[in-house]
Amino acid sequence: CAEAQGKDFGMIATENGYNLYVGGNGGVNPVHAQLLATDIDEDTVIQYLDRYIMYYILTADKLERTAPWQAKLPSGKNGGGPIEHLKEVIIEDSLGICNELDKRMEHLVETYHDEWAEVVKNPELRKQFKQFVNTDENQPREDMIEFVDMRGQLRPADWPADGQPQTNWKAPDDDIFAR
Repeated sequence: CAEAQGKDFGMIATENGYNLYVGGNGGVNPVHAQLLATDIDEDTVIQYLDRYIMYYILTADKLERTAPWQAKLPSGKNGGGPIEHLKEVIIEDSLGICNELDKRMEHLVETYHDEWAEVVKNPELRKQFKQFVNTDENQPREDMIEFVDMRGQLRPADWPADGQPQTNWKAPDDDIFAR
C-alpha cells in the first residue's frame, strides 16, 4: 500500500478491511488517487475494481489514462465531483449497469489467455524470438556490455566519453569491411 494513491487504483489495509483508491497517476503529471470506498472486505474490493475497470474500458478514449478520464466524468448528484459520480455508478448502481459491468468482466476473465505463456510452451512460436534472426548462436551479455564490480554486484560500466566506442563488439579478423 506504499503507492496506493499514485497508481490507477490501490488499497490501503485498515482495521476493518480496505480503503479503495482510484484514478491515481504517476509520471510527468502526477495525480493522487481518490477514495472510492472505505473499510470494505476483499470480495467487495474486487467487485468494485472490476466495475471501475470495465466502466473505464467502455467509456475512456483509446490510450487515455485513468486520471484524465476520471477528471472528465460528470459530477455526482450532490456536486461531489467525478468521484461522487463513480460512487453512484459503481456502488449505488445509479445507471443500472452494474450487472452488465460484472458480466463483461466475468467474460473477460474467462476468455483471457497469456500469449507469452503460449510462446514459452510452443517451440515453433519460440523460434520467432531469438537473439539474432540469422543465427542460433547466443551472445553472452558480457561480450556485448562491459560490467564493473561495485560492492560485490555487477553493473554496466559508465558510458565512455564522446567519440569512444560504446560496445565490446569487435569485427572478426576476416571481416573485409573492418579493414
